[in-house]
Amino acid sequence: MNPCYAGALVYGRTAAKTVIEDGRARQMTRRKKPLEQWRIVTLEHHPGSISWDEYLSNLKQLEANRAVPKEAAGGAAKRGSALLRGL
Repeated sequence: MNPCYAGALVYGRTAAKTVIEDGRARQMTRRKKPLEQWRIVTLEHHPGSISWDEYLSNLKQLEANRAVPKEAAGGAAKRGSALLRGL
């Protein structure tokens, strides 16, 4: 999943969500951005072990192998009053 293996130098693959709580800035989460929104992408920056096309193909295959799509809600409930909630 790391573009370094394809010989690319990239920056800006994630974005932080910052909120203000009690007058202080707090970073809540980091989210991955789509490839089109990465700030810097320098191909052939250094010799890679795979090509850029293979890297993109691998990303596509990894997404296809996901059991639950990113857009779908789901997973075990982690908070709540019930002891066995979500089972």
